[in-house]
Amino acid sequence: EGIDTRLNRKVALKVIRPEVASKQDAQDRFLREARSIALLSHENILPIYHVGIAAGVPYLAMPLLQGEPLSSLLQRRK
Repeated sequence: EGIDTRLNRKVALKVIRPEVASKQDAQDRFLREARSIALLSHENILPIYHVGIAAGVPYLAMPLLQGEPLSSLLQRRK
């Protein structure tokens, strides 16, 4: 979870683990994923607000959904 300081809104952040982020192939794969998502338009796929790198770690910013953690939902379905 983070804050989009330009638009003053909460966002969800997806990042690469720092120990992997230093590898160029991991950064390239992350950017390809972002580009693929950006090409899609579907009610079950969140749009990407921003892609960037902070402190050497690539990230995607997308809408923050309110609700329960996925782990809780999966636990109930067992």
